[in-house]
Amino acid sequence: MPKYFTRHGHELYQRAVARQHERLKAVQRTAGEAAGASYDWHDNFAYEDARRNTELESQRLAVMAAALAGAIVFDPPEQDSVIRIGSTALLLETSEVGDERLLEITIGAFGETRPALGLVSYESPLGACLLGKNVDDRAILPVGPSTKSYRVKAIHPPSYRYRDLLYRLADEDSPD
Repeated sequence: MPKYFTRHGHELYQRAVARQHERLKAVQRTAGEAAGASYDWHDNFAYEDARRNTELESQRLAVMAAALAGAIVFDPPEQDSVIRIGSTALLLETSEVGDERLLEITIGAFGETRPALGLVSYESPLGACLLGKNVDDRAILPVGPSTKSYRVKAIHPPSYRYRDLLYRLADEDSPD
């Protein structure tokens, strides 16, 4: 299944893949050092641990590279009629016991998620159930043994909040 990236999100993800590649090289060096000059791996806990870490980091890199290989890069349309990637929705959340609260949720592309900032990926349970909704539509989301209901109160275009959130992600991502 293809992964949807904004241009900016694609660049951020490519940097994350490069960082993962560097982590893999570091654990491979550690495995080589643990094996020693004589390549003594027999009954060598440090080598076994480094080898397991190498496998784990290799798997992570393979998953990340596969997401990039099937990437669909796009610019989110500047619209406010339906919830899409890049949209910010004002939601009325209602719990099973009737508690209500207003939420502002922005739908991000693949890998663009910071729930603390109200940014969720389109692949998250909440993001997936909101995609395609219009104002006054309802979405029901199972949360453990209970459910939450969301009513869309307003939809804002990507220029409202999404682009600012992407710049914040880029700032968090920078090595400075």
